[in-house]
Amino acid sequence: MCGLALQWIAIALAVVALAIPLIRLLALAVMDGIPLPGALGVVTLIAVLPGALVAVQSIVLVFAAKGRNWARILLGVLAVLAAIGAVSSVTADLPLHPGSVLSIIGVVLLFLPAANAWYRSRRTPSVPRTVPAPQR
Repeated sequence: MCGLALQWIAIALAVVALAIPLIRLLALAVMDGIPLPGALGVVTLIAVLPGALVAVQSIVLVFAAKGRNWARILLGVLAVLAAIGAVSSVTADLPLHPGSVLSIIGVVLLFLPAANAWYRSRRTPSVPRTVPAPQR
């Protein structure tokens, strides 16, 4: 599924986009004379929320790849949040993150007719309940 592949690429870009500024921040803090443990604490604090979001998106993506429709819907919600972030960054004259764009495109692909058919085929058929016949 092309949409899932784009989601994985978006996650990889998010990790890189998170790591590079944090490494740069750590280097600048150490060069400014901040002790390494203190600088590591600040960098860790800044990385916790984005790192947790990447972890949650990765877990949800694994379930979406297994055919879980709820995970596909949750990825859609996360893509809407990414779209809001993309629009707000553009209006604030910040560069648009390519991972956000890939995530949005990937989720759109997850809701196309071919993907809908794939998710329907992965659904486990419900077992009809049989009502026992009344005993006489």
